Amino acid sequence: MIFLLFIPFLLFAYQISDNIIYPKEYKNIASFIKENNISNFYQKSFGYKLDTPIKIGIIKNAYQIPNAFSTQIPFNETIFYNGGDAMSEYFASNSWLITLLAHESAHNYQLNAKQSISKNLHSVLGNNPYPIFISIIPIFTIPNLVLPTFLLEGDSVLNESKFHNGGRLYSGELNALKNSLILNNKITPTILKNNHDKFPYLTEKYIVGGYFMWYLSQKYGYDKVNQFFYHHSSHYINPFMFDTSFKEYFGNSMENEIKEFIKYTKQKYKNFNELNTSIISSKSYINLSKIDNKIYFITTNLINKKLLNIYDKNLTSTLITLNNGQIFKFDKLYTRSNQQISSNKIKWGLFDKNNHYIKNSIGKYYLSKNSYIDINSSFLYPKFYYKNRFFDENISSAFEINNSIFYFKQQNEYKVCYKNKTPIFKFKGYFAKLVDIDKNKIYFIANTKNGSSLFMYDKKIYQITPYDNIINAKKIDNKFLVETINSNGYHITILNPKPFLNTPYFPQIKQNNFKFKYKDINLTSKNYNYLPKFSYLYPSYSYDSKKGDIFTFNILFSDYLMKNMINAYGYFDNDNSDVAIQYLNLNEILPFSIFYSNDEYKSIKLFKNIIKYNHKITPTLNYYKEYKTNLVFDINYNYSQNFLLEFDKYLEFNFDLIAKNDGYGIKSNFTKHLFSEFYTKVEFDYLRNNQIVSTLFDNLKDKSNLYIESFENNFFVDKSIKESIYFSKTFHLSKYFYYFPIAVNKENLFITYNHYKLNSTNVNEKIIGLKIDSLILYKYNIPIILKYIYNDFTQNTTFKATFGVEF
Repeated sequence: MIFLLFIPFLLFAYQISDNIIYPKEYKNIASFIKENNISNFYQKSFGYKLDTPIKIGIIKNAYQIPNAFSTQIPFNETIFYNGGDAMSEYFASNSWLITLLAHESAHNYQLNAKQSISKNLHSVLGNNPYPIFISIIPIFTIPNLVLPTFLLEGDSVLNESKFHNGGRLYSGELNALKNSLILNNKITPTILKNNHDKFPYLTEKYIVGGYFMWYLSQKYGYDKVNQFFYHHSSHYINPFMFDTSFKEYFGNSMENEIKEFIKYTKQKYKNFNELNTSIISSKSYINLSKIDNKIYFITTNLINKKLLNIYDKNLTSTLITLNNGQIFKFDKLYTRSNQQISSNKIKWGLFDKNNHYIKNSIGKYYLSKNSYIDINSSFLYPKFYYKNRFFDENISSAFEINNSIFYFKQQNEYKVCYKNKTPIFKFKGYFAKLVDIDKNKIYFIANTKNGSSLFMYDKKIYQITPYDNIINAKKIDNKFLVETINSNGYHITILNPKPFLNTPYFPQIKQNNFKFKYKDINLTSKNYNYLPKFSYLYPSYSYDSKKGDIFTFNILFSDYLMKNMINAYGYFDNDNSDVAIQYLNLNEILPFSIFYSNDEYKSIKLFKNIIKYNHKITPTLNYYKEYKTNLVFDINYNYSQNFLLEFDKYLEFNFDLIAKNDGYGIKSNFTKHLFSEFYTKVEFDYLRNNQIVSTLFDNLKDKSNLYIESFENNFFVDKSIKESIYFSKTFHLSKYFYYFPIAVNKENLFITYNHYKLNSTNVNEKIIGLKIDSLILYKYNIPIILKYIYNDFTQNTTFKATFGVEF
């Protein structure tokens, strides 16, 4: 039986060499990581030895995601994706893999630190994320998990910028963002501490946090800053004592250090020259494309609107559904983006407004019509192709004109501009992007002392404008359409050139003595074992005057890639006991779960997502026992258009076709944004021989169940119909605190009218409610739902408060 459960994994086998898990296609990447063991360096810099070595999982090329993550749960590990290889402009770095190793491994050392009791608890409980209570005293096994995001990400940005590979502290664009935020008083200790949802969203935790940690490292020393995390782990009873921990270690509270950093920044960058005019704005980066002597670009508010803008002496804007990204025109308009193209593939490519893609663009990050970075082969360094032939590597940007290709290539600490394969000019830096070429004049964005600006090469290097927040540009007629960044977003404006001799600025950041090197070593490996290993045990004890002693436990087993997990839960008091076990297998052919409990409910569920463009079909087969044996087959169809910051869905259609051994039915709903963050949703369900349930948990057991939350008991009916209409409005009334650990991001007021026909009985339900996007302990988003419900059949009025349920 166990062998059968693991057969699906054999078709997608990974290899493991010591602590590195990798697909065969990335053997060279695993070899590089093993040869360059950054843990040897970090162990000295962070001042302690990890309790378990870092497991590094390299995910196969089918998932081209420009991201990675470090975690302590289920294990001390980090997962790398091959998708950010061509984003060296943003990261101001040469190698995506080196950036990941430096940044994510720093997280492992920040979070893994333990002392005294928590270290002893870990030896028994594993990577338990929850506090263990001794009487009323909590003991945290992993105390640093609760540290503010800006400290964790800021320190990792500092570390990524210290390994002779550039890093975000070398980016003039991000320096300009930091300066604008601070000089316009958008950064305070309270704002920096809380994971708010205001511009630039979490980006400032990385960038302002990175400069803050660099400031501390200049003041106290680099190793001293890294070793703060080991010191803080001594606060295993109350790890939220951030200011106390800072005061003990640095001799100054965190709040005061932030205030002094802000004061220091305002003084150092008092000459920051910010351009604030705008003809149109966006809340995300604006890619500029020159097509047929017109400039095309996309802007968005990230809530309910995306515009295609075309500038040709005048600006025209139309609503569109194209993905954000650089625009290219072939037979029609496409944008460069990474999208899910099938159930098990997320790829870079060129996608149209319906998410249809050009087949031979998949796996390529286009820089111009005929040039691209081949993502498939670029994990370590960007591999640059021109006219479908390998051309060069270590490329950050390119511009194609008159059958010639211009590009920037990184050579040690220098950006070198090439025409075809001939070098033209160079300067010291890790941040630069080609933006235009006109009459043999090369225009590019690069660092100024206070940010970034537009430069020109015409036998010598000139700065075109005195401003420090220019991050993109295109020449049109004798003027420039430029993109600026400031404290409230991205902006487009028109500028006249005023060139003066100046060379791009190179930040002085002391580098570590650890240098990455490439040497193809002989890698001894074996097949990766998907069998779940012990992750953590969370036991608890309490006493109740009626129930007596109460014992509970939660235990998790998982493999390192989190594809194969066993989770068990137990509850015991003097009269009752409940035990439940779930096995989850996330193989790529047919994922499934098995659930067993000692009450009536047991289930086996098979499910599969079939994705094409924006359409998703999910067939699910659920076999379970509860009172009787049930076999339920459900096919769900979903189409949606989403925005990053929306509260309700901008546009969504859901349809379920349900068949079971003694019944059938359909469920459908349609959600649409109307205007100004007003939303509506209509719903229709028709079910035969189904159960009416009164809890969310019961509703999730069986798609043929109908959830009516104003009822108190479950019961069966021969036929049920639901007709529903819903309206909501989002408000952005936010409030954050420095010392109080509960904050509010935004709110959503809603009303719902539900009409049910249960056999021949009519039931009307009226609901008015408030959804609150709350922030707990400065970094955890916990939704709160308050509802006032009236049921005319029972003539009961109910008030419900729900915490932590996703809405």
